[in-house]
Order: sequence, then structure tokens, then C-alpha cells
Amino acid sequence: MNAAPAPPGGPGQLLRFLATGVVNTALGYAVYAVLVAASLDPTVALVVSYAAGVLWNFFSHSRFVFGNRGLSRLGAYVLTYLALFAVNWGCLRAALAAGAGPLLAQAALTPVMAILAYLAIGRVLTGRVPALSRPGPR
Repeated sequence: MNAAPAPPGGPGQLLRFLATGVVNTALGYAVYAVLVAASLDPTVALVVSYAAGVLWNFFSHSRFVFGNRGLSRLGAYVLTYLALFAVNWGCLRAALAAGAGPLLAQAALTPVMAILAYLAIGRVLTGRVPALSRPGPR
């Protein structure tokens, strides 16, 4: 992604996160759906889709959304991504156990996970929780 680094904070940051999230989520969900359609277990498909997306998502979030460059926060991002995965995995398992189909269950979880991701990833990449604190000097 060759876009210029984003300016910090403001409503534009949320809009950039949402736009980037639409692309990232569509790609991740497409990987998940193809794997489920190919008869892979839904939780295994979730692991593969998260693993496939982590580096792409790091660079798109870090540079385009939050205006960071470099790899200094990659480790913390991956740990946050793993925590988000754990939440998603637990909720997906619960939805499947309750009888929901795997595609509908993950589709229903996507908006909730997007909100959690914005808050958690924003915290990791900026040092503050987006929308809950004002942008400060960088």
C-alpha cells in the first residue's frame, strides 16, 4: 500500500479504519468462506483466514489508518490480533454450538469484531484508545 501516512486522530481516522476494514474484512471473510465451502472445519478456516490477513492488515492499519511507519509495533499488533482471534473463535464456537451455520455465524460476528479491532488496534498503534481520547503530539 503506497498511500501517504495518515494524519493522527479525528473523524477521518475512523472513516479510514472503516474503509480499510471493509477491504480487509472482505478478503478475510472470502478466505474463510472458500475454505468452509471446501469442507474445512469452520474453526480451522478461521485460523487460516486470520493468519493470512495479519501482515496485510498490519500494514494497512498502521500506515493508512493510524499514520505509523516501520515494524516497531508489529509484535504488539500480532499479540492484539491473537487476542481478537481468541474472542472471535470463542464466539464462533458458541454460535456453532447453538446451531448457527458457520457462514451466518461469522457474518454476524463481523461488526462486533470490527468495533473491538478498532479500539484494540488503535490502542496498540497509537498508544491511546481511539474515540475515547483526544489525539496528542506524536
